[in-house]
Amino acid sequence: MSRPAPSWSSRPLTRFKDADVLFKVRAPEAAEIAALKSGAIVAAALNPHQDKEHAERLGQAGASAIAMEFIPRITRAQVMDMLSSQANLAGYRAVIEGPRPMARPCR
Repeated sequence: MSRPAPSWSSRPLTRFKDADVLFKVRAPEAAEIAALKSGAIVAAALNPHQDKEHAERLGQAGASAIAMEFIPRITRAQVMDMLSSQANLAGYRAVIEGPRPMARPCR
């Protein structure tokens, strides 16, 4: 008999203390950075040129940061490139949604 999975929302910040690596779409919030253990690795869209305070907070917390938007847009790295994957998804969604409002094909 398996145990039920622990609820993420019941203790969200306590999970950060044990995490060696944190993957997020957006940059972690101040409370999440404060809860990180020293030496943790954070991979997210960090926008360090515009949000220098955020980058400094990560450094003060002892975290290593990977700004996903800085992964080069080359063929070999395209599977990790955040912008290419989002553009691909948007194109796919456009193909799915495009014909929806049309009652019949255009002549």
